[in-house]
Amino acid sequence: MHTPFAADPAPSRAILQEAIGLHMKGQFEGAAALYEKLLEREPRNPDILQLLGICVLARGQADRAVELLGLSIELDPDQPPAHANLGRALKELGRGDEAIASFDRAIVAAPGYVDAWIDRGNTLSALGRINESLASFDAALSADPGHVGALNNRSAALRELKRYDEALACLHRAIEIEPDNVDTLLNLSTALRNVGNDEESIACVDRILARDPQHAPALNNRANALANLRRYQEALPTLDQAIAIAPGLASAWVNRGNVLAALCRHDDAHASFQHALAIAPDSAATRWNASLLALLLGHFPSGWQMYESRWAMPSFEPRRHTHLPFWLGDADLRNKRVVLWHEQGLGDTLQFCRYAIMVAALGAAVVLEVPPALKTLLAQSLRGIAMVVATGEPIAPCDFATPLMSLPFVFGTQADTIPFAPAYLKADPHSVATWAQRLGPRRRKLRIGVTFSGNAAHKNDRERSLPADQFVSLCNDAEWFIIQKGMRDAGELAYSRLPHVHYVGDELADFSDTAALMTHLDLVISADTAVAHLAGALGRPVWVLLPANPDWRWQRERTDSPWYPTASLFRQQRAGDWGDVVQQVVRALLTLAYPRR
Repeated sequence: MHTPFAADPAPSRAILQEAIGLHMKGQFEGAAALYEKLLEREPRNPDILQLLGICVLARGQADRAVELLGLSIELDPDQPPAHANLGRALKELGRGDEAIASFDRAIVAAPGYVDAWIDRGNTLSALGRINESLASFDAALSADPGHVGALNNRSAALRELKRYDEALACLHRAIEIEPDNVDTLLNLSTALRNVGNDEESIACVDRILARDPQHAPALNNRANALANLRRYQEALPTLDQAIAIAPGLASAWVNRGNVLAALCRHDDAHASFQHALAIAPDSAATRWNASLLALLLGHFPSGWQMYESRWAMPSFEPRRHTHLPFWLGDADLRNKRVVLWHEQGLGDTLQFCRYAIMVAALGAAVVLEVPPALKTLLAQSLRGIAMVVATGEPIAPCDFATPLMSLPFVFGTQADTIPFAPAYLKADPHSVATWAQRLGPRRRKLRIGVTFSGNAAHKNDRERSLPADQFVSLCNDAEWFIIQKGMRDAGELAYSRLPHVHYVGDELADFSDTAALMTHLDLVISADTAVAHLAGALGRPVWVLLPANPDWRWQRERTDSPWYPTASLFRQQRAGDWGDVVQQVVRALLTLAYPRR
């Protein structure tokens, strides 16, 4: 400490000791009042200014904390804790770059200052600079290899980078140091869910609940693992218990909404999301999950608006082309050049590339950036587009950038204003002729393409993938073509060996090939994959087989799609039961093959 209270030291020191005692007990209001009293005696004492700054920051007064801590540093710049506390206050105000500069000053003065390294890392994480944050946590651990907080924060950064095995290793090390640390156990349960070890995740939180059955975050984590295991009937009361204990736990309301949606209790799910939004209206996770239900229910205006929150979700890839202004309809595009870039999956690109033509109609030169597998097809199909490039290829300088899936929000799309139906893509005539030669004359009454499964990494792959063995009994008057890449399991492989079935996945170089093949098919039957979107975009008849709780774009209950007029939707009546869906398809195929005259 500096040498304060020269005029009357004894009473002031007694007040200081009392204030620090209250501060350490978390009685910030009383402590702040005493610090203020001391400042009346010594208004330029840097230590008291810092203590009061820390105290008011704990009370949520970040603006005042910045003022007090800044004055303390002005009076005595050589205070690493003051710089670190100023960084924390600036972070609370959303002034991340300034906060990092403050942490840097603290670290320059005290290179082994572990808490400053950790706070710096957390600030960088909040700014989306995950690799830099990881370096900060590594520096903290270099100074103190057994620091449990640094290990926890390092694991969080690794999870955001999808380096799950390394994240687990960090947490296991933290558990070795402090076996009963609640934060570590909670983080470990989350990391275990990330790698699909939901049973272990449950066991992890059960260690917390054995000591504290009323621990709401642990109950929330337990319910998430149960939901991942599709044990929704157990997850729901667990979430209700968490909410009864902590009604303000927004994530529990969000998870409850997702569980209710999985149970097809959509109105109840909507009510849960509304509770979550009332608690945390600016939470990206809350808005994102609420957007999916809103879109599923056909509430497009609110759904598109909340869908924009995806950019703050760690599970999403960061925006590309961040050096360009982000266009959301707020600037004149006449004589401007705009890059529209794909995001998420191939099916999403096929569904939303139709909007590129609308952007071009605003007077823009449109550069459409797409996955390599779609480049040829979209370049030959979409008229009025200046250029179609594959991801990673060079792009001429542009004025604006927009992701494809933000364009429905830009254009205010409603169910009755979805553009360019029924067909906005077309196959290359040369490829069509090539496939005609490959296929030769018809051998059966119908030619049908089928896709059982798509990207195995898709979060809903287990729900959406079709059981190939149940297709063996389908219409024998058809010639079947499996138009997916690779056989995922023994059932698909066995189906491909039937005499009237042809596996052509290895002959499809890209989606242009698939489009040409589809022109020779009477029908495509598909799980919810990119193949279904391609058939719909080509205006080909397509039957999409959907789980009980489908992706938002297929909405609920309806048997048609406003996105694809040539699509028919076949839905599970009970979660996981494809038998009834296959029987619906059998009946529809018989009607198609043998129409009544």
